Amino acid sequence: MQQRIAALTTSSHIPADVAKWADEIRIVGNDAAHDAAELAKEDVDEIAEFVDAFLQYVFTMPAKFARRQSRKNAANVAP
Repeated sequence: MQQRIAALTTSSHIPADVAKWADEIRIVGNDAAHDAAELAKEDVDEIAEFVDAFLQYVFTMPAKFARRQSRKNAANVAP
């Protein structure tokens, strides 16, 4: 997974800050997968916060930008 995160950064699919955060979450998840102890509530909250931010970055922001561009282009075409 670490190599996949690095590849996303190298290919400019995600910025370095997002990759750093993803790597931290990856480590927490890896620890949880190999440890019998339950995750701390703070870790679960952090993972949820990351997922929310990541999904907004990957899906919501591009869609909002596309809608904005579409409105801008439509306004430029109007007589």
